[in-house]
Amino acid sequence: LERVFIKGHRGQLEQAILNLINNSFDAVDGLEEKWIEISAEIELNTVDIFFKDSGHGIPVDVRRNMLDPFFTTKKAKGTG
Repeated sequence: LERVFIKGHRGQLEQAILNLINNSFDAVDGLEEKWIEISAEIELNTVDIFFKDSGHGIPVDVRRNMLDPFFTTKKAKGTG
């Protein structure tokens, strides 16, 4: 196991990772097969973190807006 240090704003990194995990929980809610996988790849000075779940994926109409600030599909839930 390789130890890696990530430089950045701790609070922002925590919030981004927590949001992605919560999105995965929501995506698998109600499914018979529920799983979430978090993995990382390290190359030179870069760490890529991947989040994968057994959900059905992101609909095309949501993909268009999902990087807009405060965009959400959750009614009275979530931070966008």
